[in-house]
Formats: sequence, structure tokens, C-alpha cells
Amino acid sequence: MEQINPDLLISYEDYNNLIALKSKYLCKKIVSCRVSIFDFYNNHIHLLAPQFYYTNIKKLYPSADKIITVSNSIKNELDQILEKPYCITIHNGIKTTDSTYEACGFSNFILNVGRLHPQKGQSDLIKAFKKKKNIINENLLIVGD
Repeated sequence: MEQINPDLLISYEDYNNLIALKSKYLCKKIVSCRVSIFDFYNNHIHLLAPQFYYTNIKKLYPSADKIITVSNSIKNELDQILEKPYCITIHNGIKTTDSTYEACGFSNFILNVGRLHPQKGQSDLIKAFKKKKNIINENLLIVGD
């Protein structure tokens, strides 16, 4: 079996991050945290208990060479859990001053941008929007691929 000796290991999603950080590779390790730790693990069904994630994130994330978050709120959560700032934030975003974007023609809307996949919950958003249509004045605009 060929031995792998990477220079850099990049991981996304908390469970994969934990595996990456426990690996014996002697390379730089960068992990990306893309969900709210407190909200996501308390409000979604997982094979492992929320405490598994809290305990192992607290134990293993400090060994990462860099932790990248997609929002300041996730960074603040991790800074609180880890008791020391280890994270940097790189926001997902769109450069709105780019002239290649055209106006959508809608105004007064709620915008959801994301991959059109059951994991992203657009169907839940549509159902909730329908239930509250009498008190919501905005249109719902969903953009995704």
C-alpha cells in the first residue's frame, strides 16, 4: 500500500473535521465550520449525540492550523467553545457591484440562495411561507442550482 504524505489537509463539515484532526498526518490541517454549533446539533437529527460534537470540537479543533468559518456568529460560537480565538471568517458572498449581474425585477422579497437539495430545507421554507402568507407581505425568491 502506497504511503500518502500530504502537505496540507483541508476538511469541511464537523464530523469530517474531527476525523481529519485525529488523523496521523503530520501536515497543516485547515477545517471549515459552516453551521451554528449550538443550533444545528440541538435542532437536527444526527447519528451521534450533540454532546459528542461539543466535546470533540472543544478537544480537537485547537489542534487545527486554521479554522475557517462562514459567518461571524459561527466564529463567535467557536471562540466561546474553544475559550481562545482560533478562527477566521471568510464570508460567502456575491460582489454586487459587478456589472454582469442583472436586476431581478422583483422588489420587497425574502431571498434564499443555496444549493437546491433537501438538506438545504427549501421545501420547509416554502411550507412555512405558505402557512404565514397572511402576515408576510414580501414575495419569496429562491435562487439555486
